[in-house]
Amino acid sequence: LSEQSLERLAGMGEHEKLEYELFARYARTLALLETSNLDAALEAAGEQERVAQQVGEYGNIADLARPQQQLAVAKASVTSRFARAENSPARGIPDLESTIESVTLSPHELAWPMHELATAYLEAGQPETAAATAQRILDAIPTSPDLNLLAAKAHARAGDRDTALNHLQVYLDVMRNADEGHSRVAEATNLLQQLTPRS
Repeated sequence: LSEQSLERLAGMGEHEKLEYELFARYARTLALLETSNLDAALEAAGEQERVAQQVGEYGNIADLARPQQQLAVAKASVTSRFARAENSPARGIPDLESTIESVTLSPHELAWPMHELATAYLEAGQPETAAATAQRILDAIPTSPDLNLLAAKAHARAGDRDTALNHLQVYLDVMRNADEGHSRVAEATNLLQQLTPRS
């Protein structure tokens, strides 16, 4: 943890510390899934569930409503990531979709889960639905780089070249100061070249 994170933890109550740990575990699970380290990700997901049980022992129902919604979305997102990692992207879609629909979280809180849902739709061969799913958050956060790149890929696969190019332009504008060799910038640049007619 950074010094700033340690200072923040020092000022927290026990319940707040558990919430902080819960979503730190969630982030670790997602990072492991990103690298396709499924065994370690499964173990991390178990740790996340253990901390979630501890969170439930503190506070009243009103205090826990938002963390419970966040946890539900997190768990459905992790399930979807496991399904995609096992080459069964459609398997995790119904649970993640219904969980997202059942919560009242902000667009910023739902940005990553919606990205996961859109990615699952894209990998399941439903690019139009993937694009529409990404757009639900882009309406509120139009400069989200990851969602713009995903929307560009979905529109390109659906044959909507102009909309794909628009999303690519937003992505590349937002990421113009990224480190040289950034993998997703390289991916976006490659897609741009594919979509741009040669003179």
